[in-house]
Amino acid sequence: DGGSNSSGSSSSSADQSMTDVREGVQQNGQDPQTGTVYFFGLDRPGQLCKITAILMSYGVSILSLRVQSGTVAFGKCDFSPDSGGPLAENCIRIAFDGTKLDVPMLQREIQNLGMEVGYCVTCITIDSQNRLRTRLPSYNLRMKAFILAYLKISGRSHRPVKRRPQTTTSFVAPSRRSMHPQRRRSCVGHSWRRRCSSS
Repeated sequence: DGGSNSSGSSSSSADQSMTDVREGVQQNGQDPQTGTVYFFGLDRPGQLCKITAILMSYGVSILSLRVQSGTVAFGKCDFSPDSGGPLAENCIRIAFDGTKLDVPMLQREIQNLGMEVGYCVTCITIDSQNRLRTRLPSYNLRMKAFILAYLKISGRSHRPVKRRPQTTTSFVAPSRRSMHPQRRRSCVGHSWRRRCSSS
């Protein structure tokens, strides 16, 4: 958001926050759940404010937050961290009461909000359901699809343009053998017509 590259808290403080949340919900007879929300797309001002407002409206607690600005890694056509880049990925660790939160509804709200603020690619993973992976494969595929669309719309090539060093050299006319056959035929024809017109 706004080209920032920071973390909302360290891992130790996030663990302490998670402990506090678990103790609080367990005392109230609730089902403590944790997960991660991902946003990826164009970096614009004011995005985090709207994201946190939606999460809080659903009773979701934010444990940690990481915002990574970046650009496109042309070699792999992938997201590459770069401070001040036009793209950004938000990674938000959350905690919530599993007995009250409607996760599919929150996913729809997150997706709609993402499209509104410029994060066209969103994903929510619940730790109890996705223990062996932090990201869903579909999220990675949609990230690549977004990057390809971004390159196409912005008029950029997914391959970097290699610029040759400028050197001062004398012009050497290509020999007839080095010319392309079609080019050679064109040159020969033009020379032959000039000879006929002068005779």
